[in-house]
Amino acid sequence: MKRAIVIFAILLACLFSAEYVDAQTDGLVEISNKSGEKLKICMYRTNNLLDIVPFKCLTLNAGRKVIWSREGDRSNFTVKIFKPALIDKYVRTHNLPGDTTRIIMGWRDSFVYSIDKPKPLVTKYRLRVCNKQWDETVSFTLGFETNTGIFAEGWWNLAKGKCMDVDVSERLKRILGLEYGSIPRTFYFARMYGDNPQEWSGGEAGRPLCVNNKKAFRTFLERGNDGNYLPSPCGADGQKQVSFRLLGEPKADQEYYFLTF
Repeated sequence: MKRAIVIFAILLACLFSAEYVDAQTDGLVEISNKSGEKLKICMYRTNNLLDIVPFKCLTLNAGRKVIWSREGDRSNFTVKIFKPALIDKYVRTHNLPGDTTRIIMGWRDSFVYSIDKPKPLVTKYRLRVCNKQWDETVSFTLGFETNTGIFAEGWWNLAKGKCMDVDVSERLKRILGLEYGSIPRTFYFARMYGDNPQEWSGGEAGRPLCVNNKKAFRTFLERGNDGNYLPSPCGADGQKQVSFRLLGEPKADQEYYFLTF
């Protein structure tokens, strides 16, 4: 019996913890008064048994708009609307979902609200690389870190003012057999010759990977069963170990991410 109670307590704690994390996302609500007269809107917590004390009230003149910050609270709530006076005149009540982002108090007691619409998940990612600043051609290589290891390849060349798209998901699917939707951490190493030589590396904090300075290359740094990377030789003709800089990773709802020189 005691064991069951302990397990229940742990599950309950996890549930409240998950709800707490969800509530940390910012919640901004735009409130507009398009009714043609001054109105007062008060917000109440839906789970408030008394439901008589608002936790926030705002008075808006006709045609005014305000942004109400919920300070991370994304729980459902109730609004009551009044016509402000010495004793406020009650107008109406609305129960609203926690992901409400816009409230419009309209003409003749009309009331409209809208909610967050989550962006659809992206399954294919693209990296757009541009040389916007440098007169000389920039040569760059890319590394993609996944659960299986790090795949690196190069070189690509970009003249000034030029951009190119790298179909990340397509390459990972074709070369490594990874399914669409895999989100890799992305690294890069780049250099520029000429009158103003430059090098973009990760320095001491970067990811050491092997490149070939003489020709196009592809390398794969495999991850072992313990999660660490297995040793990889880098002594063949033209090969050199360099430090790749972390660019980042695409988001689950963002098709493009960017690298700009």
